[in-house]
Amino acid sequence: MLKNDLGLSEIQSQTLTKHPHPRPFSPRRREQRRGEFCEDLGMKKSTAAANPDAYVAALGGWRRELVEQLRSGVLAAGKLEEVVKWRHLVYLSNGPVLLIRAEEARVLFGFWRGQRLREIEPRLEARGKYEMATLGLREGMGIEEKIVRRLVKEGVALNKKLGDPTDAAK
Repeated sequence: MLKNDLGLSEIQSQTLTKHPHPRPFSPRRREQRRGEFCEDLGMKKSTAAANPDAYVAALGGWRRELVEQLRSGVLAAGKLEEVVKWRHLVYLSNGPVLLIRAEEARVLFGFWRGQRLREIEPRLEARGKYEMATLGLREGMGIEEKIVRRLVKEGVALNKKLGDPTDAAK
C-alpha cells in the first residue's frame, strides 16, 4: 500500500484545480444547440409545437409528407382527440391510443396496445411500457391507409373495452 501524506480535502482541492467543473451552457447557447438539433431533424422551429398543425408545419422533407399521410389516415378512422404531448402527436380516446413522432432518421408510429395489433401489422415491434408496439418508418417506407385506419379502429376499441392503458401503471 502506498503511503500518502495528503489528506482527503487536499486531494479534492488538487483534483478540482486540475479538473474544474464544466460551465453550464448559457441560455443563448442552449437555444442555439436546440436549434441545431431541430435543423438536423428537418424542422423549422426549435421549440415545442403549440398544436398539431404547428407540429406538422415545422417538419420538412419526407418526414412531413409521411406524418401528413399518417395523420390523415388516423383522423379519418374515428373520433380521436389530437394533441401535442411529450413533443410529438398523441391521439386519445379513453386514454392514449397512438402516437406519431418525427425523429431524425425515422417517423415512429406507435400504439399503446400495439402488441395486440401485430396480426394487423406484423412490422409493429414491442417496446417500452404498457403493451406498446411501434413501427419505425424510414425514408421511402410507408403503410397503406386502410391498415392505418384498421389499426386505429382496433386501438380505440381496445381502450373502450379495457380502459385507459396508463391506468395499469398507477
